[in-house]
Amino acid sequence: MAEMIGWYESGESSLTIGRRLGMHQSTVRRVLIEAGVVMRSRRDQIALQDGRRGVRTPTRTELAAGYVEQRLTSAELAVRFGISESRVHSLLRRHRIERRPGGIRPERAEAERARRRPPELIDRIIARYRSGASRAEVAADLGLHKATVDDVLRRAGVALRSGRKLPPVADWVDRYVIGGESGAEIAATFGVTANAVLRALEVAGIERRPARPRMAVLSDAAVVEFYVDEGLSLQATAQQLDVSVRRVREVVGRLGVLRSGFDPSGINRTKFARRHAEGATIAELAEEFNLTRHQVGTAVRSFDLPRRLPVTHRALPISDRQLGALIAAGHSDAEIASRHGVAVWAVTRRRRQAGLRRPTSNKVKPPIGRAQLERQLAGGRTRSEIATAYNVGLATVTRWCAHYGIDVAGSRPTSSRDGPVIDAKLLRHLYVDEEWTARQIGAEFGVDPSLVNFALHSHRIAVRHGGQGSPANAVVLLDALYADPEIVSVLERGGVPVRRRAGDLARRFPRPAPLDAGLVDDLYRRIGLSTTQIALLTGHSASNVLDVLRRHGIRARRASRSPWFVRTFL
Repeated sequence: MAEMIGWYESGESSLTIGRRLGMHQSTVRRVLIEAGVVMRSRRDQIALQDGRRGVRTPTRTELAAGYVEQRLTSAELAVRFGISESRVHSLLRRHRIERRPGGIRPERAEAERARRRPPELIDRIIARYRSGASRAEVAADLGLHKATVDDVLRRAGVALRSGRKLPPVADWVDRYVIGGESGAEIAATFGVTANAVLRALEVAGIERRPARPRMAVLSDAAVVEFYVDEGLSLQATAQQLDVSVRRVREVVGRLGVLRSGFDPSGINRTKFARRHAEGATIAELAEEFNLTRHQVGTAVRSFDLPRRLPVTHRALPISDRQLGALIAAGHSDAEIASRHGVAVWAVTRRRRQAGLRRPTSNKVKPPIGRAQLERQLAGGRTRSEIATAYNVGLATVTRWCAHYGIDVAGSRPTSSRDGPVIDAKLLRHLYVDEEWTARQIGAEFGVDPSLVNFALHSHRIAVRHGGQGSPANAVVLLDALYADPEIVSVLERGGVPVRRRAGDLARRFPRPAPLDAGLVDDLYRRIGLSTTQIALLTGHSASNVLDVLRRHGIRARRASRSPWFVRTFL
């Protein structure tokens, strides 16, 4: 404390003292104020630094003479008086000297333009353009921007050629007005866009035709060929010509064409009757005897063949309750129909009549995979802890389990501080002696790697950076946390006991102190600890820490190394 007071009274700022001690500027100010030190204002601090460096603050007259009369820039004034450019701006505002509009000075811009455009380059640009090259080609050949080429030609007084590809409107307007061509068709012949043609029509004062869909050409001969000669129906004719039935009907009505009735006498009656008795469908009879479906029906009536009764579908042989159970289990209509040997429509009709609704499907894919979710549940994490870790509701995690088919009906709530049950000696042997990674140990014991890392920290085992890093970079996280005096002071103010010994949370903190929001805010945001590090220091699980952050509106950081760890070790 005496050294800090001495440094401050000698002229150092709270920022430089904080950098020297690895503390935040606000922490230094609070400590000095608690020690009874009268803090200097920012202006006093700047004046003190100017006196130590031998810098004199320019007066209003000096600033006005340099900025207004000599038209120096703020950067040039900063060099002249040995101060920063931002301070020059502040002094100009303080003395109410109106600043010039931003931008380069005209004389400097002209000098810079002359330096970048030597006379040889200007001559080459003019010569290339006058030889017939376009402005874009000149820019590409000389490695310049097209705007630079345009500016050089304008300053040199060179008349620019028109870049329009579209001829005058008088040359093609008859094609639009009399010929009925569209703007796109006219544009395609000149290699321009349709908008260019439409803009030219608008400038010439020619009214545009109302937009209408472009329909396929329908000739009278084609309609007669399919409708009269081949005997197709209106709908079949429309399908063959790719037009609407209404257009075919209009042509038929306008032409007044009549089709002769179909004469089935040319069909082999014996063969037709035999195939009909064998159960051939209308489509099969039409294909076999080269007829239309309508002609097949005419032949059946002409030959006095018995009309087939409509096919009746077998009803679903289960009750509504059984059907509801199958739907709740996730079976589709097709699966239920296949299981009971009925048509799909029979299942659908029965489901609608009974008012059975399918359960709302989880359209959101779980953000974690099945294996990771099973490892977390097997490692002792409850669904509520997983929900808190992923900032979702408990029902959402339950839907994730149902999505992967994980049975959670008889699961027993476990303590949020149990963690993975791994012997400390075995854990140290595998991680230190055998140099296994946390992922390999987690796979061996069926737990999540993050829980293995937490167990390593709890048992004060030096953890390597990056999993398979060098043992020389291994850190005992618990010792490093308690070695930070700022962390210890925050814990003491919050009434949290300092427990440096190894062991799981239940052993180190049999009755943990309540998790105060102010304590979590200081450790998480001001010092920069992670939720796992706060859990090691307070005895509460990381999910409980996340829950406190969420309840008090403290925004959580993205998953990465904590700022404290980066500041301390990297």
